[in-house]
Amino acid sequence: MKKAIVAASAIGMAAISSHALAADPEPSKWNPFSATFEMWTGGLAIDDAEGNVNPDEDNFFVFGADLRARLNLGDMYAIQGDLHTDSADDTSGNNRHEDGWFAGAHFSHYNQDGLLGIMGAVAEGESDDGVATDAWLLGVEGQLYLGQSTLYLQTGYWDAESQVGDEDDAFHDALFVRGVGRYFWSPDTRLQAEVSGAWGEQDVNDKDMDIYGWGLRADHQFTEIIGAFAAYDGAYYENFDSGADDGSYIEHQARIGVSFQLWRPNLVSVDRSGPTLDMPWITHWASSGNSVD
Repeated sequence: MKKAIVAASAIGMAAISSHALAADPEPSKWNPFSATFEMWTGGLAIDDAEGNVNPDEDNFFVFGADLRARLNLGDMYAIQGDLHTDSADDTSGNNRHEDGWFAGAHFSHYNQDGLLGIMGAVAEGESDDGVATDAWLLGVEGQLYLGQSTLYLQTGYWDAESQVGDEDDAFHDALFVRGVGRYFWSPDTRLQAEVSGAWGEQDVNDKDMDIYGWGLRADHQFTEIIGAFAAYDGAYYENFDSGADDGSYIEHQARIGVSFQLWRPNLVSVDRSGPTLDMPWITHWASSGNSVD
């Protein structure tokens, strides 16, 4: 099944490529440099009805920040950098995601019809049993602009290694796919929905492990600089083993935050010529192997 999904994603990327690169690029209307900074807070709830990890608590306070900056190289190419950090407060004694960070980069060909590019990131996620996991991903991505809507697809490869040596429970050697749909109610109001999946191995014994994610988000820009958003992210993690060492759990995370846009007048201009690209929920992916085991 995962091969069929990845193959379908590749076909989708080819369709985006043929459409996005077909027309002559539109000259840039804005400053070639743009940036978005976000700060947010919220709550993380864990549903562990099955599996072998039973936390003392299942609701946590979370907070974090994101910085994305893009430089347009003329009217056809762009580079973007991403920085992210997140933390769950007061998780001592519970085998769950505690904190994480990632740094990512994107290189893209873009025009008025869409975007096609490559992406990569390095990350670290820590579960509160004190185990940190180093991770990285590589992939391709594309966007298709359809009037008031944007379709966004990513696919690629993920790998990770726990820092605890012989007890390497990291989720690793995985293929992933992520799809995002955005709709602009107005130039200053954006609605977004996404789904994702990753299929790989877990533990030194290379047990099968799957991750499925979903999310909703709404943004509104109050001025050219200041905006706010509300978001929900969910994920299901499961490994497969014939013995007692299998497990699964579900995360639900709700956030509210404030955003600052620089050198773009509204959310549509950010989407079409600004820091429009982002990453999957990779800090939680990185800590999930140690949590699900």
